[in-house]
Amino acid sequence: MLSVHLLIAAGILLWIRFLWSRRKLYLLSLQLPGRLGLPFLGIAAEYFIFYRRKISIRSKFMKKYGSTLLTWMGTKPVVLTRDPKIVEDVLTSSSCTNRSPHASNAIADSLGPGLLTFQGAQWAERRKQLNPSFKHNVLLSFLPIFNDETRSLVGLFDSFVGQGEVDVLPHLIRWSFRTSTQTTLGTNVKEDENYKNDAVLESFKTFLTNTTLTLLMPFLQNTFLSKIFGIKKKVKRAVCTIGNLMDKIINKKLMIEMESSYNCDPEMNTVIHRTIELYRKGEIPFNELKSECSSIVVAAFETTAHTVYHTLILLAMFPDIQENVFNEIKELFQTTEDLEIIYEDLQQLVYLDRVLNESLRLIAPVPIITRDTVEDLQLSNGVLIPKEVTITIDIFNMHRNPDVWGPEAAKFNPDNFLPDKISKMHPYAFMPFSKGRRNCIGWRYGLMSSKLALVKILMNFELSTSFRYEDLDFVDNMVEMLTLQILKGAAILLWIYFLWSRRRFYRMMLQVPGPMGLPFIGLASEYLRLKRNLNLRTRFFDTYGQTGMAWIGITPVLVTCEPKILEDIFMSPHCTERSSVVDKAISSCVGPGLLTLRDPHWHERRKLLSPSFKNQAILSFVPILNDESNSLLTSLDRFVGQGEKNLLPDLNNWSFKIAAQITMGSDVRNQANYNNGNLMQNYKALNELIPIGVVMPWLRNKCIGKLSGFEKTRLEATSQANSFIKDIIDKKLSSSSETSSEPALIDRILDLVRRGDLSYDDVMGEFSNIIFAASDTLSITVNNVLSLLAMFPEIQDKVFEELIELFPEVGEFEVSHRDLEKLVYLDQVLHEAMRLIPAVPLLIRQTSQDIQLSNGFHIPEGVTLMIDIFHTHRNKDVWGPNAGAFNPDNFLPENRRERHPYGYLPFSKGKKTCMGYKLSLISAKLTLAKILRNYKLSAKFLFKDLQFIDNTTIKLAEQPLLEVERRS
Repeated sequence: MLSVHLLIAAGILLWIRFLWSRRKLYLLSLQLPGRLGLPFLGIAAEYFIFYRRKISIRSKFMKKYGSTLLTWMGTKPVVLTRDPKIVEDVLTSSSCTNRSPHASNAIADSLGPGLLTFQGAQWAERRKQLNPSFKHNVLLSFLPIFNDETRSLVGLFDSFVGQGEVDVLPHLIRWSFRTSTQTTLGTNVKEDENYKNDAVLESFKTFLTNTTLTLLMPFLQNTFLSKIFGIKKKVKRAVCTIGNLMDKIINKKLMIEMESSYNCDPEMNTVIHRTIELYRKGEIPFNELKSECSSIVVAAFETTAHTVYHTLILLAMFPDIQENVFNEIKELFQTTEDLEIIYEDLQQLVYLDRVLNESLRLIAPVPIITRDTVEDLQLSNGVLIPKEVTITIDIFNMHRNPDVWGPEAAKFNPDNFLPDKISKMHPYAFMPFSKGRRNCIGWRYGLMSSKLALVKILMNFELSTSFRYEDLDFVDNMVEMLTLQILKGAAILLWIYFLWSRRRFYRMMLQVPGPMGLPFIGLASEYLRLKRNLNLRTRFFDTYGQTGMAWIGITPVLVTCEPKILEDIFMSPHCTERSSVVDKAISSCVGPGLLTLRDPHWHERRKLLSPSFKNQAILSFVPILNDESNSLLTSLDRFVGQGEKNLLPDLNNWSFKIAAQITMGSDVRNQANYNNGNLMQNYKALNELIPIGVVMPWLRNKCIGKLSGFEKTRLEATSQANSFIKDIIDKKLSSSSETSSEPALIDRILDLVRRGDLSYDDVMGEFSNIIFAASDTLSITVNNVLSLLAMFPEIQDKVFEELIELFPEVGEFEVSHRDLEKLVYLDQVLHEAMRLIPAVPLLIRQTSQDIQLSNGFHIPEGVTLMIDIFHTHRNKDVWGPNAGAFNPDNFLPENRRERHPYGYLPFSKGKKTCMGYKLSLISAKLTLAKILRNYKLSAKFLFKDLQFIDNTTIKLAEQPLLEVERRS
């Protein structure tokens, strides 16, 4: 115990240290309003699951908490803002030039180190090195490429005319990719095989997915988790495809002898030429050369394609604004023929410029950017942001902030960019390409290429759409598939956890022989396919021995018919409970009671009920047994001379009446449901439902149960059964507080209610349990004895000889307990019938702790133990080579003494042996004595043709028919 206390104390101290190390973060939460979310998760669950990454969650928070707030993603605090003044504080501060390392690492994992991922001085140096590649004269040199590629795009749009609504985004992405590779890499990729089959574009798409995933869920940067979530493999394949393309382009460029100066010809200052120059000078390594080329391409083509796409969508939704744009273009260009557009032309298109900016305002290509504080930062509103806090600038919501853009900030209105309005606007209120120290290096490139493409498209085509502006819903996503990846990864992690939590079962599987069956189903499908035929377990024991392991669904099951192992189980204090699946199936049909209670409740209930099943109490029921057996003789008499008949329905009716009267008293005979047989049918229905509920526990789910009809049948049967019991209990409780002179259990048990030892509901459940347990097993046992004796007339004759000696007169006669003790051979026959055809073929237990069996098998906690009584009773190691034959001599005293005590257990054994087994034996034996003294039974059905089926009580696939003759 000392070690445990030390560990607990160490854990508490570490937790206090952890909280103290984060005290600045908790102080920050006192300065800024916001939402904490769930412990350890923050708002991550709400963000991913309930809002599915919709930007509206941030809009909701800002509306509630203000334009600058604090929230938590997991255990990491995030300052979220849409306030232009706060944004200016952050983007102009030397303490906030670094992107969040999660974002930088995500990009570096896919494309390698470079301008997009460098931090601090390293980033400043690389920015300085690449700035010449984005100067005005270099951008102007790209105009021929812009014109040429947009000309191809116009040709493609021409094929869409008259085709209805078309998704143009994939085509815009391909156009933008071709344009960006020519302008930044000096290479036209349209003939490249990986471009033709979209492998390169898919690879860049994978890169963007990975960046988004690892930005929002940093733990995915862990190599192990990345593999588990399936991300590592996809990224590796994508990086390989992009790397191969870059290697091909760069190596080709490196082989060309550069004759002209890099500084004289603008074309020689493109990104690839500039980075090659730096590489040759030894200022950057080859991997950074590749990384810069890949990064600039992806930064250029994705944002440009979406900018053009969003502008076209908005103009299609607002035809009047589209018409204004067209009129401006038409005024500048008098013809729609293909023209070479120059920079001066673009400068004159003032209205289009406003439209483009308004599109970038409402649908910013990058909706959020992040910065991490490298030291404490004091904001202009007085709030101190501690070191290493992530600040998220919500560009999307800042562009729609009603405090900045007015009450109609969410509407599409190009007049928002009229000069007089812009002059009054905060300079950081509009920043589609970021601003400050780390603004986008290629923002002029993006505007120029987008504007030129829009001119040529709108000059030639009128666009329309049935989609409405108010139905636009925005999601934080560079690409789709984010949620799918999360769910896939979570499922894999849960599956690993599930397997790990069950590792003890798999270790057992390596030790104990047996079949696995199908995944998730185990042997359940075969079991049901064979209609629960016991032959399945016969084959199991023949193949794997007397003790083996199987799977029913995902539940591990130890199946045994080995007496020594049964003794281990019944004697163990850790195997007293039934399987919870079985208990729930029973209690759902007949209510909670002694059959389903667990320790210590079972022990207490057993102690209270035991006096009702002592010898004196049982003997008091003999008059009822005689009376009902005489009624059964009258019933059977009508079958004389009628040929072969099925006696089981009459035996069921007889045994149910006995069970009901012994339990509830003579008052049951006044109940309509009792007399018309409905009550017995209800219990029969419940008996059928229980094994179905065990093998297919999902049917107990109310929704599934209703769809399948299982629940309706269960409710109808339980309702009528409970109503019958309730009526009698209420009558007994209201009539008198004194115990009745009747021997019925109800009077003894209701005394416990009056004393407060049992509740009303307890008694309801117990009576239902007792009636259910007693009635079916008794009728099945008597029917099985009669069937076997009909098949073996020589044994039936020996029984008759014993009976006629004791009861010489035919007809009705009273049988006493002393008479029954004299019927030794009938006793042997009865036990042999219960051996070959036990009323309950299976007992189910579950280990509450690990146990060691005498054969060396280690059985872990939580394993279901299937005690196969049927096959134990036919085990040749116990009963000899003729174990399957009907031989009452098996129960001669000398044979009993030599047998293992757990080789025969028709009523279970050990701590939870059947409480009413003596009553059951007396009832069966008394009734058999009367029937076999008065009637001779015969059958054409052969013993070898008997087929047995698992049920709560055993069933025969085909019920033998018996012919009844009178004895003299």
